[in-house]
Amino acid sequence: MTKSKRFFIFFSSAGVMSFFLFFTLSVREDKPLDKYTDWMPGNRVISMMLSRKGVDGERLAKQIDLLKAVPDSLEANGITRLELLHALKSGDVNLFHQLTSPKSTPKSYYIDIVVDIGKYGVVALISSGYTEIVYFGIPVENTSYEVYIVLGVIIGVLTILFVMFRRLFKRFTD
Repeated sequence: MTKSKRFFIFFSSAGVMSFFLFFTLSVREDKPLDKYTDWMPGNRVISMMLSRKGVDGERLAKQIDLLKAVPDSLEANGITRLELLHALKSGDVNLFHQLTSPKSTPKSYYIDIVVDIGKYGVVALISSGYTEIVYFGIPVENTSYEVYIVLGVIIGVLTILFVMFRRLFKRFTD
């Protein structure tokens, strides 16, 4: 049996096992996938936005302020403050959006939320003790294409490396 057949058998069986593991964990009632994906960046931002660590290490709710234009926008769309806060818990943080600036002080994040049947965009400024909602309204299109350029470069480099190692691997196996 050649090495390529061994690799194919190994990776295909690993893929099938991963699929079955993911499927069995996703249908459980205690939702372990939700519990064990808290370390992902989007979930960490939501957690950082809604809560803070107290003196004893316990999680406390953070004060969330709405800037002057946000209550008017909420009222115009027929949404209450409570609905906004509940929608933020399940919001989708867009880390590559032009309005996201995690290295600034305070940190700025663009979050896509769904309230009732409408989609909205929120810009939140996150400080250590409080969070400010700066913008609420229709989703803002991202005009930054840096992500696609970086992904293209990474895929190109990986393709070149794959071709180089494939030729090198063939040289040693012949």
